[in-house]
Amino acid sequence: MQPANQTVWPGMGAAFYVAVAGASPLSYQWQRNGINLTDGANVSGATRRILTLTNLTIANSGTYSVVVSNSLGSATGSGALLTVLFPPSFQTITKSNNSLMLSWSAAQGQKYQLQYQTNLNSTNWFNLGSQITASSGTISASDLIASNSQRFYRAILLP
Repeated sequence: MQPANQTVWPGMGAAFYVAVAGASPLSYQWQRNGINLTDGANVSGATRRILTLTNLTIANSGTYSVVVSNSLGSATGSGALLTVLFPPSFQTITKSNNSLMLSWSAAQGQKYQLQYQTNLNSTNWFNLGSQITASSGTISASDLIASNSQRFYRAILLP
């Protein structure tokens, strides 16, 4: 059985495991993006059947695979993609006439909603347009505003 893709938030953990049938003894070597892993600060089980990762950051994103070996040879499992999500943050905000263009960081394939409100003392946010699925690492959306209007914006990552 091959390891499964996983998507997590920063600070969370993930575990990859593989089920193998073959002549004993079996040895395991987990890799990230083709580079052998070693046990360390947030990596445990680099040479066991179950790889455990803790306190994940965006730097831990990548493709995880395992090489299983015995006296007859070795086989590399198919890779499982680990995606560590990050909260969206605005990259650029530009105003042209009565239009405001907002761009924010995104994870490809994830869904986002741009929201606004006119008063930060309120807890009510209003959706600006429909949800957007990221096709790259940045999303842009625009808002038509009056020349004297005040709005506060946020981009939220949807489940």
